[in-house]
Amino acid sequence: MRIYLVRHGESVGNKQDLMYGHTDYPLTNKGIEDAKKVAEKLKDFDFSICYTSELQRAFHTAEYIVGNREVEVNRLKNLNEQYMGDFENITFKDLMIKYPKEANGMIQNWIENAPVNGETFDELYNRVSTVADMILNTDRDTLVVAHFGSLTALLIRILGVNKEVANKILFEHGTYTEVIINEYGTRLGHLNS
Repeated sequence: MRIYLVRHGESVGNKQDLMYGHTDYPLTNKGIEDAKKVAEKLKDFDFSICYTSELQRAFHTAEYIVGNREVEVNRLKNLNEQYMGDFENITFKDLMIKYPKEANGMIQNWIENAPVNGETFDELYNRVSTVADMILNTDRDTLVVAHFGSLTALLIRILGVNKEVANKILFEHGTYTEVIINEYGTRLGHLNS
């Protein structure tokens, strides 16, 4: 079984340097190019099911990757990005002025420091774990297109590693990450390829 994890292409929120999670920003022109780039990388890869978040930036990226394949695409709320609470739609620069201690804490260690009135990492991890369990119980090659936070939680849950690893992972736009599960165990095949 192989699981392909893809972060959505650049969105308007990324371009504006916003801290955002649940706000439903569309892809930018660069984001569309990111989606096409990863679609090209995955064009010869087989997967029989796709899970994506409900947010358009992830869903539209998934549409480019799936293309004309006869692949079931499922939009799941549990794959939506971490809710940023009071940080939602504030630029990083303004965050450092308005919430310097809290913002720095989250940037340094986001699994221990949630955004003010936002979703904790454990809450994110728990909701994403339901998707991980669903994927692992299907034994099907799977594409997941989601967000930095939800993909990080999904990856550490599937690999069975300590949550502290979340502070060391970065999912880039226009790339894919591959997890291979077979009789020899679960391993990371590619990261940001």
